Amino acid sequence: MELDYDPTGKISKPPRTPSPSPKQPSGLQMRLWILLLVAFLLCICTMFIIVMRPYILRNDNQSKETPDLKWWQTSVIYQVYPRSFQDSNGDGIGDLKGIEQRLDYIKNIGVGAVWLSPIYDSPMADFGYDVSNYTHIWPKFGTIADFESLVAKIHSLGMKIIMDFIPNHTSNKHKWFELSRNAKNADDPFYDFYVWKDCGKGGEKLPNNWVNEFSGSAWEFDDVRKQCYLHQFLKEQPDLNLRNPKVMQELENVLRFWMERGVDGFRSDAMPYMYEDVHFRNETPLDNWNSIDNPVENCKTLADHKCWNHTHTMHQPGIYDAVVRLKKVIDDFSIQDGIDRFLVTEGYATIDNLMYYYGNTTNPGADFPFNFLLLALNTTCNGVCIQKTVHSWMSQMPRGKWANWVAGNHDQSRIATKLGEHSVNAINMLLLTLPGTPTIYNGDEIGMTDIDKHLILKPRDPFWNGLRDPERTPMQWNSNLYSGFMNISAQALHHPTSEPWLPVNPNHVSINVENQLADPFSTLNLFKKLTTLRTHPSFQSGDIVYHKTNNDDIFVFTRTLPGIARHLVAINFGKTSATWKLEDESILHQQGHIVFSSQKEYVIGQNVDLGDTNFKLSPGQGVILCLH
Repeated sequence: MELDYDPTGKISKPPRTPSPSPKQPSGLQMRLWILLLVAFLLCICTMFIIVMRPYILRNDNQSKETPDLKWWQTSVIYQVYPRSFQDSNGDGIGDLKGIEQRLDYIKNIGVGAVWLSPIYDSPMADFGYDVSNYTHIWPKFGTIADFESLVAKIHSLGMKIIMDFIPNHTSNKHKWFELSRNAKNADDPFYDFYVWKDCGKGGEKLPNNWVNEFSGSAWEFDDVRKQCYLHQFLKEQPDLNLRNPKVMQELENVLRFWMERGVDGFRSDAMPYMYEDVHFRNETPLDNWNSIDNPVENCKTLADHKCWNHTHTMHQPGIYDAVVRLKKVIDDFSIQDGIDRFLVTEGYATIDNLMYYYGNTTNPGADFPFNFLLLALNTTCNGVCIQKTVHSWMSQMPRGKWANWVAGNHDQSRIATKLGEHSVNAINMLLLTLPGTPTIYNGDEIGMTDIDKHLILKPRDPFWNGLRDPERTPMQWNSNLYSGFMNISAQALHHPTSEPWLPVNPNHVSINVENQLADPFSTLNLFKKLTTLRTHPSFQSGDIVYHKTNNDDIFVFTRTLPGIARHLVAINFGKTSATWKLEDESILHQQGHIVFSSQKEYVIGQNVDLGDTNFKLSPGQGVILCLH
């Protein structure tokens, strides 16, 4: 007699007399059919994988479909300070032809975009940030023809060019200001091109207590118009009235003028100052401005800008709308000629304020606002501090936006001076391996230092008696007289009494491009290796994950793009050599090989087991692994 199978494992009672209906499959038979079906499907899947395997599997060195990135996302941006980069005619001042002569070097070190500090015609009260004509070149720098030649060479090398753009103010020698100060009434189109206010006879009754960045009142009496004009910087830099639509139209035309001549992007300067309180209310000083226990840097008297809460002169409503408007001009022009262009904004502000510059999906703003968090680093900042600094930007950046990093510029003490010469490699590693676009100030790729201020016999910078001169000294190309900055033969022929506009740092004898090109482990050659490594998709587009170690001086993170080899970066930000080991279980037992090291002890290609290896890194040095 046939017995039924019971899922409990027991034998059931004998079945009743079968009914005339067709006999149904037993439970055991159903299970056999299911097993056969599963086996068949597995065979089909296996055959599919075998056929498609060449298309869906790739090795570590192969690229995969990565997000479409624009040139300003894949590029290293290199800031050139024109006065100090290369002098072609021996007059002691760098120029456009000199920059063109050095473009092969810039390309060779892995740069994708060249950003020029201001080259506009200017009286040079603030070295080009006081523009007297937005569509002319300062004659000492060259001509429009020189500029067009420079642009053509940059593009022929596959690089892009970015110009400084100064929308907040002009020079008091600009024709707009001359027309405005002579305007008799509101019927004159230039009457309110600038911010004018009544201020009594001779300026004896100022409109309010606002101070300028360079110290002293932000108001200057004009004896032609018999009113005071606002200048948030030097008195030679009157603020434009950006609430006047005609002013914005003129500035938009400036952008179009340079885009027609091949410019690929703009750095828009001093954005937080673009608008001021419409009621011109007084500002209040910081509570601790004169505190002995908690002094404010660069705040000695209430004439100093740093002593005040700038609630009515910075970050005012309208700024972000202006950014959106400038971006639209650039994008519209790009649509017309099919060339992608770029806008970055500059301004020192809180992270919260800076994030507004990105705009939103409806009203896109800057491609990114400059991120100056790394400029604030000091010698007390270890690996944990660096991680917090990085995360503070990455965690607050709007979804879908692009990060960027800046560690040096023409307004800040150089990395090697501020953090120590041993820190240059560490900072360059950080800049070139973090998510986003790095911007490098010329000379930081070789570890140039500030010159001793006492060697500058004629201070040039109007701010705090030459405060920014030390980081603006000529580029150090070789160990010769003037470090290769000046054309000596042209000097002897045309300018026999000329010298560099600022003295060359005496350490150019040892710190220079020529010396470092010959040393495989020099700062320059390590920089070149990093720019090459940065072209890997995981560094271009990968996510960042931080990893814990047993040493707070070490900053460790990975860059990961699904389907692509993952890279681990470890940098010692301490003051002493550090032996360290990972404590993160998620990565602890992985293996990899070394693809970059700033120390000779670690050999490229050397295999590493993260769980069994204790790494030792000298101060300011680092290592990068490709994980298997």
